[in-house]
Amino acid sequence: MSALQIKIDFLLSLTIILSMAFHKVWVHESFTMERSSQRRLDSLSSGQIDHAFHYQSLHQGKLWLEVFKKYSPVATASQVADLYQQLSHSIARSFSGKSVHVISLGCGDGRKDLRLVRSLVEADALIRWTPQDINLSLLLLATQSASNLPLNSIHPVIADLQAIPSLREAFDPIDPHTPRIYTFYGLVPNFDPDFLLSCWSTLLRPQDHLLVSANLSPVTDESKSAYLEATQAIQSQYDNPETQNWLSTVLKDWGIYNRLQNYRVRTESRHELLRFVAAMEWREEIHFPWENQELLLKKGDNLRLFFSYRYTPARFRKLAERSRLKPLGEFISESKDEGVWWLARLDGP
Repeated sequence: MSALQIKIDFLLSLTIILSMAFHKVWVHESFTMERSSQRRLDSLSSGQIDHAFHYQSLHQGKLWLEVFKKYSPVATASQVADLYQQLSHSIARSFSGKSVHVISLGCGDGRKDLRLVRSLVEADALIRWTPQDINLSLLLLATQSASNLPLNSIHPVIADLQAIPSLREAFDPIDPHTPRIYTFYGLVPNFDPDFLLSCWSTLLRPQDHLLVSANLSPVTDESKSAYLEATQAIQSQYDNPETQNWLSTVLKDWGIYNRLQNYRVRTESRHELLRFVAAMEWREEIHFPWENQELLLKKGDNLRLFFSYRYTPARFRKLAERSRLKPLGEFISESKDEGVWWLARLDGP
C-alpha cells in the first residue's frame, strides 16, 4: 500500500470515527474482540472463512462496493432496481399514516433500503429506522444518506447477524407494539437455509413484515437441468479479478495469503440448491500458533473463502413455505436473475 493510500485511509478512518460519535452508533455485544478472535480460530480450524470477515474493514468495504457496482444486477440493470421501488410503493400504501419501525439487516450502503424509507416518508408514515451492518463505513454511508429525511429517529447498529436472538431481545423494549418491517436484502445467498429458517422465526412477531431479496439463476423452467445450466452460465459474476481481490483481502490482513494457492470458483449442490464456492488450498503442511492455539494445516487441504446460493422463484417459495411465511407480494425481474418478496407469518397480518 502506498504512503498516499495510507494517508487517505487514515483521513477516512478519522472521518468515520467522528461520524460514529455524531450518529450515536450502537455497538452491539456481538461485535467484540473476544468473539472475533474465536471466529478467526474457527475459520481456519474448520477450513471455512466466516463471511463476516469479508466485510469488516474500510478497505474491504470499498472493494465490496466495486464488486457490487460492476456485477450486481441491482447496480447494472435499471429494471432490476425498479423491483425494489415497486415493492416499496406497495408497502408504503399499507402503512400510509401509520407508525412503523424499519430494521435494515445487513444494509450495506443502504441504497435498496432507502427506497423503502423514502416511499414511507411520502406516504406520511411515522418512521423509526434502524440500519444494521458489520462494516462501520458502509453503515455510516447509509445513515448519512438518510440525514435529510424527516424520520422520527435513526439508530444505526453495528452488529453481527449471527447474533439475531440477542438483537431481537434488544429491539423488543423499544417498540413492543409497533409493527416492524425487516429488510433482508442481499443476504439470502450467503446463509444456509437452516439458518434462515431459524433467523426468520426468531425475528418475526405476528404484526411484523419481512422483505427479502434473492439472487436467482435465470432459468427457462424449474427443472434440475435448466437450473444447472442457468447457474453455470452466470459463474463469471463470481469468477472474476474484482471478487478474487476482495475475498483475498482477509487472507492478506491475516498474513496467510502467501501460504495458499490455486484460487478457484466451482458450483456445488447442497440442500437441493446450487451454490458457488470460492476456495484456495494450502501450499504445504504448516504448524503455527493462531489465536493462542496451535494449528496443523495439511498441504492440499481446502480453505473455503465464500459461498453464494442461487435460487429460482419456485425454490425460494419452497424456502418461505418451510419458514411458515406467507407471500404478500412477489416481484421477479424480466431477466429472471433477481427476485424480491414481501412476506409475513401465517398467523400475521
